[in-house]
Amino acid sequence: MVSIIKIAIGLNADVNLLIAEDSNAPQDIRLCIIKKNEAKEVASRGTVYRNHYKALAYKKLGKNMKPYLIEPAFEEKAVFSHEGEEFMYVLEGTDEFVYEGKKYILNAGDSIYFDSIIPHSGRSVGEKKAKIMAVMFSYKGQ
Repeated sequence: MVSIIKIAIGLNADVNLLIAEDSNAPQDIRLCIIKKNEAKEVASRGTVYRNHYKALAYKKLGKNMKPYLIEPAFEEKAVFSHEGEEFMYVLEGTDEFVYEGKKYILNAGDSIYFDSIIPHSGRSVGEKKAKIMAVMFSYKGQ
């Protein structure tokens, strides 16, 4: 999946166009509605580390923001660093977020906004996996 993302960046194309299961273009590219039963499990760099991602706007082409529902694994194995910014809101459970080596505990109702080029990671802690609404922003054309 990482290779596909790199190809999309090189082509200045939406990665969803490269992995789409059908070639039907959306009716209105200005608007994207994803119904509850349409959220799509996607592979991401974190999938290798047992993080689960659901794309919440995969039908929207040419987007700068990428919203996901993330369930981080209990083991922290991946450190991420990428252009842009991220906003995360903890919906359920507890997440241990690490930013520049410093640990932060985020509980349900907590949020964090950060520059995503700085190395960061996270993991679920406690009895059940955390559920996080994450919005990743990448600068247009990157």
